[in-house]
Amino acid sequence: MLPLPKYLRPSKIAPRPPRVCADSGFADYEGPGAREQAGGPVFREVLLMSFFVNMLALAIPIFVQQVYDRVVAHGTTGINTLYGLMIGMIFVLIFDFVLR
Repeated sequence: MLPLPKYLRPSKIAPRPPRVCADSGFADYEGPGAREQAGGPVFREVLLMSFFVNMLALAIPIFVQQVYDRVVAHGTTGINTLYGLMIGMIFVLIFDFVLR
């Protein structure tokens, strides 16, 4: 068997642990939001707002698909549907603006 090249041989020197200065003030740091539980009210509020904003982000592609399916496919008979879709989309965009 051929010997391993020098750069592939295991190192005989153990890696050093990172240096921590005792007077740095970070010894008792627990991280951001450590006092709040993972299921706390802030976490739930952020999760709920994120869910609604992401659902509202799907409104534009769904609106475009509905316009193609209901308005463009039926020609001039789908104009009333277009008005209804536009009014609903305006409400969705205003609600999205308020949430952000």
